[in-house]
Formats: sequence, structure tokens, C-alpha cells
Amino acid sequence: MNENIESYNFCIGRIELSKSKVILNLFEKSNIKFELEVDDSQIKNLTPLEAQGGTFGLGIYVDIFISPKDEEVSMKILNQFNKL
Repeated sequence: MNENIESYNFCIGRIELSKSKVILNLFEKSNIKFELEVDDSQIKNLTPLEAQGGTFGLGIYVDIFISPKDEEVSMKILNQFNKL
């Protein structure tokens, strides 16, 4: 875990990488600062046969950490995103 995450200690969840890009863009537009922790363990654990087929971007997740002071705004953004 990144040392800087201590100041961004509220995890809003684990999100697929492809979906997180849209959410993070919305956070940036709202001036919400964040830290990410990437979980690519599913890709690292692929068998050679599975690796030949690829994952098409699936299997990589990011944990998004924010400051607790941004919780309310970030949750509104997530709720709007989930309604799409």
C-alpha cells in the first residue's frame, strides 16, 4: 500500500479498472483527490492457456481511497454512476 494513502484512508470500494476511469474523471472534475491501489492478482494467477486468450481488461480492480471529508460528494457521484 502506498504510504500516502494514510491521508486518503476512506476506501469507497473495489471497482473494475474499465469502470474506474469514468469515476475517477468525475472525481477530478469535482476536485476530489484520491489514491489508488491496483489489484491484478487475477491476471497474475492465469494459467498459460487462459493467458493466451486474455482478459480483455477484466480481472483488474482498483481500490479507490479518498479523504473522509470527500465521502458525501464521492458517494453521490458513485450513486449517479451506478444508475447509468
